[in-house]
Amino acid sequence: MDSLHIRPRPPAHIPVPDQFKMFDHVEALYKGGWWKGVIAEVLPDDPKYLVFLANHEKLECKHSDLRPRQGRTLMEN
Repeated sequence: MDSLHIRPRPPAHIPVPDQFKMFDHVEALYKGGWWKGVIAEVLPDDPKYLVFLANHEKLECKHSDLRPRQGRTLMEN
């Protein structure tokens, strides 16, 4: 197998806060992968969140299915 077909290792450990806040930039585990999104609402069923994904879908997520966004968080012009 050549190096073009090998995926890089994931980060060793990504610290996750005890609670996310409105407008936090996150990644949500969805359809077997991590999708960029923003916390749109902290739901009363703690700890659940409504997340707007980068693909314009809304997703209700458990805390365990979220992590802080990795990489750039600002939109480029």
